[in-house]
Amino acid sequence: MPNVIIVVGLYKSGTSLATVLIHNMGYGHLDDLYEDYVDGVNTKYLTYESSRVNMLNERIIRRMYGGSIACLPSWWRFHVANRIPKLWNMFAKDIVNLCSSKLAQNLALKDPRFCITLPWWIHALKCHVNIKIVWVFRDVTRTVSSWLNDSWCRSALLLDSYERTLRLASEYESCLMLQYQLFSLTFPSFVFNLESTRSSPNECIKRLADFIGFEGKIDPMLATVY
Repeated sequence: MPNVIIVVGLYKSGTSLATVLIHNMGYGHLDDLYEDYVDGVNTKYLTYESSRVNMLNERIIRRMYGGSIACLPSWWRFHVANRIPKLWNMFAKDIVNLCSSKLAQNLALKDPRFCITLPWWIHALKCHVNIKIVWVFRDVTRTVSSWLNDSWCRSALLLDSYERTLRLASEYESCLMLQYQLFSLTFPSFVFNLESTRSSPNECIKRLADFIGFEGKIDPMLATVY
């Protein structure tokens, strides 16, 4: 079966960099990607985030948790819902249909909402593809700074103060850690750290290539652009 790599991490934590590297190692993507700008630089780049994936994840978050990306569900509700497999069937057909045109090839999916919705995607896709997970971690204080410096994050996440930003980032990180505990030993996993990649791009990209099974050449300058 082909591979699907799911990139899981907070907004502005390095998920775009991880996904563009994976794409340049031969993985495909869905055909409705958003464009964005590098912080402080008037340069367009693809986020490798699918608008349909984003919208489906929004539906899951609203229906299953009664929350949003700016107001995460209570911890007990999130914790319980992530451990009840019967609930995961509710969106399985939608997920498979969304990815069906690409399931015959290696595919990379990226959305920070996977910090919350990952079980639904794994449950839906595991019978059709080999799932691998790239876990993206970054120092939370640097993530907070990036959120505050990004106009989309400030608007979409309703960030009105440093304290609220830090609290929301910590909540996202808690969700990410729960997913990591649930799935990192069950599925092939790779930990990607933005700071380490920028300081030692050759070494980190080689480790990612080994994880994927890619034997070609990747330009390490990509790690300094994002």
